[in-house]
Amino acid sequence: MFLGILSLKLSIPYNETIKEKRNIVRSLKDTVRKKFNVSVADVSEESYESFYTEVAIVGVSGDVSYLQSTFANIVNLLETMYQEYIVTHHMDIVSYLPDEASPFIT
Repeated sequence: MFLGILSLKLSIPYNETIKEKRNIVRSLKDTVRKKFNVSVADVSEESYESFYTEVAIVGVSGDVSYLQSTFANIVNLLETMYQEYIVTHHMDIVSYLPDEASPFIT
């Protein structure tokens, strides 16, 4: 099993209220969730002073090439639709092989 994690740092500088910032982040999250079968969360610390926010996108698959392709498509979509907001992005794919003796796996 493979876990794909894509973290995005966004800059949303020209908003007067936190509500406008949340609407942009919500739109991004809904777009990615609707188009791809992944989980999306705003993982930034809530701060009224900061223009920066962080979003994490996570997917699970048994095929690493499927995850690589999915996350490449997500990045392409976001760079097309939200290019002015993306500061950085980083993708990791982690192999997870559960131990049969682990008491936490059912």
